[in-house]
Amino acid sequence: MCTPLPSQDELKHRFYYRDGQLYYRIRASQRCKQGDLVGAVSRDGYRKTIVKGISYGVHRLIWKWHHGTEPSLIDHINGDRSDNRIENLREATVRQNAWNRKRKRALPAGVYLHQGRYRVRLYLGRPNVSVGMFDTLEEAVEARNKALEEYIEHSPVI
Repeated sequence: MCTPLPSQDELKHRFYYRDGQLYYRIRASQRCKQGDLVGAVSRDGYRKTIVKGISYGVHRLIWKWHHGTEPSLIDHINGDRSDNRIENLREATVRQNAWNRKRKRALPAGVYLHQGRYRVRLYLGRPNVSVGMFDTLEEAVEARNKALEEYIEHSPVI
């Protein structure tokens, strides 16, 4: 875990939340006036801001603003780092978060070409899940998505 976040009380004193964004409740500096949007988008696509000289991801501040907790990992459910609506954020494991990453692959994660057919294998823990072999990519993707939904439905967030 990185540097601890400010307390929930302090966050609610400094900021207010509306439509997935934080805004200054009080004047923070000459440049940051009451009602201004908090933070700026960094090169990695996350909105970040500085509080008391420490840089924080705004999505982490929004989570603590709402829940008062500091999970080690917060996932953007739809994979869009700029979408900080609270309903798009979830506490997640490293494995769950990895499934949302944007991939530079020709095939979806868990789908592999094997001897002219499509193999679906999911690495969701021990033992790994072999879903099966399929003749078309569409069938393989459909089976993969169904298996993922079942796994996510039945797996607790740790």
